[in-house]
Amino acid sequence: MRGWLSRKGDPLSEAIRRSIIQAAGPIQNSKIKEDGQVLETEKRLIGTVPVLELRGRFDGHGAAVFEQEIESLDPETCSLVLDVSGVNYVSSMGLRALLKTQKGLKRKGHGVILASVPPFMLKVLELSGLLQHFTYASGPEEAIGIAAREFPSMKVRKEKTLNGRTYRITDFEANSAILDMWGSPAMDRGQGIGPENLTNLPLLDLGIGFGIGGFGQDRDSASQALGEFVAAGGMAAVVPAGPNGEPDYLLGEDPTGSEVFTASAAGFTGTPACYLECNEKDPIPLAQLVDEVLDATGWDAGEGNSMVGMVLFAGLRKVTASRYERPGDIPAAHTLQEIITGAQGMLCIGIAASRGLERSQDGADLPWFLTRGCFSTGKGNSFHGHALFLGKFDQDSLSPDLDENLPGLKNLDLFAGAAHLEPDTEVLDHRVWLYRLSGSRRGSEKLLKIEVEQPFSEPWDQITRRLFPDAQKVVLDPLHGGYMGKTFRVIPYARDGRRMLPSVLKLGPEAVIEREVRAFHEHVEKYILNNSTSIMGRASSGEWGGIRYTFVGIGGPESRLTWLAEHYRNRPAAEVLTLLERLFTHILKPWYGQPRWEEIRPYAEHNPTQLFPDILKDGEKVTGISEEEEILRCPELNRELPNPFHFLKHGYRARRDNVFLWYRCIAHGDLNMQNILLDEMENLFIIDFSETRVRNAVSDFARLEIIVKIEMTRMQGESDLKRLLEFEEGLASGSRLGETTPFRYEGDDPMVEKAYRVVSLLREYADRVTLFEKNIIPYFLALLEWTYPIVSYRSATPLQKRFAAYSAGLIVQRIMELE
Repeated sequence: MRGWLSRKGDPLSEAIRRSIIQAAGPIQNSKIKEDGQVLETEKRLIGTVPVLELRGRFDGHGAAVFEQEIESLDPETCSLVLDVSGVNYVSSMGLRALLKTQKGLKRKGHGVILASVPPFMLKVLELSGLLQHFTYASGPEEAIGIAAREFPSMKVRKEKTLNGRTYRITDFEANSAILDMWGSPAMDRGQGIGPENLTNLPLLDLGIGFGIGGFGQDRDSASQALGEFVAAGGMAAVVPAGPNGEPDYLLGEDPTGSEVFTASAAGFTGTPACYLECNEKDPIPLAQLVDEVLDATGWDAGEGNSMVGMVLFAGLRKVTASRYERPGDIPAAHTLQEIITGAQGMLCIGIAASRGLERSQDGADLPWFLTRGCFSTGKGNSFHGHALFLGKFDQDSLSPDLDENLPGLKNLDLFAGAAHLEPDTEVLDHRVWLYRLSGSRRGSEKLLKIEVEQPFSEPWDQITRRLFPDAQKVVLDPLHGGYMGKTFRVIPYARDGRRMLPSVLKLGPEAVIEREVRAFHEHVEKYILNNSTSIMGRASSGEWGGIRYTFVGIGGPESRLTWLAEHYRNRPAAEVLTLLERLFTHILKPWYGQPRWEEIRPYAEHNPTQLFPDILKDGEKVTGISEEEEILRCPELNRELPNPFHFLKHGYRARRDNVFLWYRCIAHGDLNMQNILLDEMENLFIIDFSETRVRNAVSDFARLEIIVKIEMTRMQGESDLKRLLEFEEGLASGSRLGETTPFRYEGDDPMVEKAYRVVSLLREYADRVTLFEKNIIPYFLALLEWTYPIVSYRSATPLQKRFAAYSAGLIVQRIMELE
């Protein structure tokens, strides 16, 4: 293991090493049973699928045991289920053995399915960047079903010789694939293509495809550079119409955010039905190759129009290609043919049909570019294909697994052009993947379906699609509407209809999302190991950004995330206090347990006008008096209070440079009951870190106090307002941290007593965090930071706004008395 990890320049090895260090903490603390010191394996067969159960330590020795088991598998193994529920430790060598096995099976067109993965192991896979390499199941039974759907059995047919060329045919036994069609089926020859005719498609949604399109920042710019394009594996190439024919390339490091603007395009979704390999050095015209491939597979026989999607890697002897010479030529037929030189090989994507390319097998009109650019073969088949030309080509490096070959295309030095192919192009050493196109659909059906019962803007739509490329449908349930963004609980569904693990989507201004991601990496993932919240993805569109949160350790796809507010409302106070104790003394202890005694300027730090500039104006609307008046009359308490908005304008300014020696630590900054989520096993997860930074150590406790007093109590009439202000009067009477304030309440809302117990606990924690400090003014100023803005909240009721104004007056009065 030492030698493998010490290799320089191996980012994967280093990532795995770091992930083990980060994730091993909790595992090392647990006691390992004596019989779990080594890896034990048990192999059984369910149907035709081998299931290998692993128990114990998956370390260097365990990796050797595991590899021996893999070597003993039948060479024709179609897929492998690994039940890892009993694994209690995994090292870098264990991860390497897993990845090696996955790559070995994928070369044959198969894959590994991990069943019953422990939370710590998911965390290790995520941190090492390996999470996306595997398929997951909740147990062996589900894994068997996935194996049947996702990894069909494969067999090798006898070699077939046609016209002196020998084809070795590998049948993946995939029944069908879907033809995806983008753009209007019809386009008049003289109509021309404008921005309104273009559809922007992330490369991941487009997948394997070709057609007419362009690159650009938006539809307007892309419409100025349209031409033939080809796309696969997160890469695209286009030859814009024009006299020079200079191609342009798009290498999407993030294929969810790299887009092609398409006017008319086709692609295919599904698994290749078969793979053909021909190592003959004698060149063959492309038209003849199409006939031989269809003949070798028998797909050109029978009635109706048999359609085949084709991906072709081949060496080149001669290339005859065509393109649009002028933008105005589109969508007319090609007008310029040319000989391509300097290319040793190519990737061609195309569609062949036995009865023409006007209609699909199920009768749908095909995209107009297919008909206008196709050619007929000697046997009457039709074909249309676009190619990416390669400056280097090594047929021996190609794998039968198409997905393993496509990432190698992300190299600009490899590219030698792109074009529409003509029938007399001559190829050799060809490898062909065929898709049996049994049906068709409009491209919009392929795109992610977003179900949400509220207005959803186009930028939000684009961001959501980019963040959930692995899903066919997402159901969004708004958690809350914060002042800095919008958060949704998400139930995603995979393309086969299975429900996936729940997650959370945060949408907001790009600057806020950038701040949140930065705070997460700086303040969360370094410290909060017990809160298994991870950022699974980030995307942007214009001025908007988004984050997809995922939660390691969640029970499974049927798990339901609920926010703490639901538990607070529906559970006894004692249970709520237990949840808060776990939150503060366990999960967030690395933040609050390491305060530093430093100088602070609390009036500057807690000035709410920095985020809410209209507070003074909104306060005047609520109170009916100007911020220049010093006294606010409170009839509910039959007393006069200092006008808190006068104090905010003048008192804060006068005290702006006041310095306190006080404790600071990392604090969430907006900790409320809708930023704290629980699953059915009461695992706690925290989200929304845009305001997380080092600040006044009591800030989070004060933030939650405001929530329980104003949002979690009944305020339906003047009587409720009066009783709650009497309650607040008692809380505002405190003189120092750690003091028990009186409970003053004569109403009948049981939630007020619950609020009192929670507030008492929060103030107790504020006292603990600040160690020997007893000054309550920094706590009161943290309360005011979140009390003042309520007068500006659109969601707050008039009674809540009045309560906030009077509450601020009571706190300001106490501050002035203590000063």
